[in-house]
This record gives sequence, C-alpha cells and structure tokens, in this order.
Amino acid sequence: MLFENAVYHEEPVLDGHQQLCECSQTDTIIDVISLEPYAKMFSIGLELDAGPLFCTSAVSQLGTEIGWFRALGLPVDVFTQSLSMLDHLMSERTCWSMVIVDCNSFGGIERVLEHLRREVKTDLTVPFLLVSSHCGSAVCWWAQSPTVSTLVAETFSIDTMEETVFAVLG
Repeated sequence: MLFENAVYHEEPVLDGHQQLCECSQTDTIIDVISLEPYAKMFSIGLELDAGPLFCTSAVSQLGTEIGWFRALGLPVDVFTQSLSMLDHLMSERTCWSMVIVDCNSFGGIERVLEHLRREVKTDLTVPFLLVSSHCGSAVCWWAQSPTVSTLVAETFSIDTMEETVFAVLG
C-alpha cells in the first residue's frame, strides 16, 4: 500500500522527535520515533550512510544498542507498533541501513520470520537483523531470499555490536 495522501507530523519525544504518518484513505497512523545522533564518539571500519530502524515494543528494550548507533554519529528510528504496521512503513520509507527487530516483542523469531516472508516485498534491499534473548545468535534475513535466513555468529549485545554490523553489512 502506498501512502499517496500521507501527512507527516513531528512531536517532541524523549531527546528526539516522533513522526506520525497518517494515511487519510484508511485512517492509518504509523509512529516512528526519530532519535538524533550524538556527536560522533568513535568509528568502525565500515562507513554507514544511514542509521538503522529498531522495531521493539519499547525504546528502553534495546536502549543500550540504540545508544551505540547514536554514538557512532547516526540517527536512529524506533518503531513500536505491531508488525502488520511495519509493512506499511516499509512500503513508504526504506532509508535505513538495516532493520533490527526485537523478536521478543513480536512472538519470537519464527513468528517474525513467517510474517516477513509473507508480507515484505522481495524487491526490498534492506537487511533485517532478528534478535531475541531466547536465541544465542541473531538471525539475518533478506527479502530477496525470503526462504533463507542465516545465523550471525555473534550474539546481539553491546559487546559484539561492531562484529554484528560487519556480519550484516560488511
């Protein structure tokens, strides 16, 4: 679904701003919390042109990891609505380096993979990193190969963030 009549509004939230996308045809409102980058505090061996989109039930769930990307000098968007709304957002905007999904918030990795395989268009070029506290490794999924997902060797934590980013984007 394309948002031909979409209207964006911004409201202050936390230390960033919240963008509300309203689609007048279906009265759909999509919330994206946009967090500004911090002054660049460090670099990694990979230059990222865009920040990630985090999908989680609450910003605090992955706050440390969100802060890591912001300290890298990247803006971060956070999506806290249901996965069914993510499909609408991804059809409208694909300006992220990757999409990081907190699968604990959405019923587990298998349920999230099932949803992504069914709903996300195969021409989408943004990788999805699926993370869960119930799984030792993160899972990387690409829409172009919807039946294939690969385990990332590292667990998803602040201690292995650089290695995880390289595994997905490097």
